[in-house]
Amino acid sequence: MRFKHLFLTFLVGFLAPQAFAQTFAFEKQAPVEKIQELLGKTREEKIKIIEKSGVVVRQVEFSDSRMLGQYLDLAHYPGLAAPEIRLSAKADDWTLVHEYTHALFAANSKTKTLIPFTDYEQANNELLEAWTAYRTTWRYASLEHREKVLQSFLVVAGYKLEQL
Repeated sequence: MRFKHLFLTFLVGFLAPQAFAQTFAFEKQAPVEKIQELLGKTREEKIKIIEKSGVVVRQVEFSDSRMLGQYLDLAHYPGLAAPEIRLSAKADDWTLVHEYTHALFAANSKTKTLIPFTDYEQANNELLEAWTAYRTTWRYASLEHREKVLQSFLVVAGYKLEQL
């Protein structure tokens, strides 16, 4: 644990002077000083800092026991009052910082999300239904059926690409 802390401190300290927003993989940007602000703090202090930025931190039980954390933004989960970081009871501080980095990426994103999660769910259900109908005869039932399959595929594929 001490080695991780030293390595991250060195890495962030080395990168921080370069710019306000450091470019990470996939050209994502996040203000490095927001991450540095968490270093050396207790878990409770980290959570207070994160919540002060407008992100709610909650402990939850995930259906997949291997899952440690998840960041939910308002673009994909419009029913939320505020962006959320959800953590399992097994999550450590590195998971908290990882999920907070997602929030920082989202705050610095220049592109809007393609669709909210609820639209993705609806399109995914339509795609499964239309594809199942197609597979029974390996033909489209009509031009409208073909259009429905293609349109729902585009929405689902776009959402998945955005998530990647």
